[in-house]
Amino acid sequence: MSSVDHLSRTLSDHCPLLLNINANIKVGKATFRFQNMWISHADFKNVISTNWNALIYPNNDIKGMFRLWSKLSRLKHVLNWWNKNVFKNVFTNIKEAELKVLDLENSYMVDPSNENLIMLNCAKDSLILLQDQEEIFWKQKANFKFTLEGDRNTKFFHAMANRNKTKNYIHKIVECDGSIIDSEELI
Repeated sequence: MSSVDHLSRTLSDHCPLLLNINANIKVGKATFRFQNMWISHADFKNVISTNWNALIYPNNDIKGMFRLWSKLSRLKHVLNWWNKNVFKNVFTNIKEAELKVLDLENSYMVDPSNENLIMLNCAKDSLILLQDQEEIFWKQKANFKFTLEGDRNTKFFHAMANRNKTKNYIHKIVECDGSIIDSEELI
């Protein structure tokens, strides 16, 4: 139920209105979208082949397009579950991997043993893989957006490009001893 309340007049002869909108919005299930970043996961091919080779319930004698539809429908549900429970959120995974790398870097600084170096390098490799997955995610999302909206030569496009250029610019470098290098020639 929605309502309109007339608030008191203060400095003006106009009466401000307060709108209360209580809409019961029913949100349906989101449409299935294949994520290209899934391909880079080590278990992805196994999930696909296991699902594709499994028998179709209740009758495996289904033929033709109905068989294809049944397999694709089941695959959609399997990939949704797999994405939620195994692949998980790539951004959360990156944050966790970054914290792990920092922790292992500190451990290596305290005890520079071969074992600590191997664990640090494995953590860095894992982080790089996750960052690659994030890059694939954003490329796919950007391509989808440009497919819908087109690549227009707008002020917004140039503002975003310039923002990214300044964001990626290295303004200063902090050395191990705490000194700061901010000269463009030295950077």
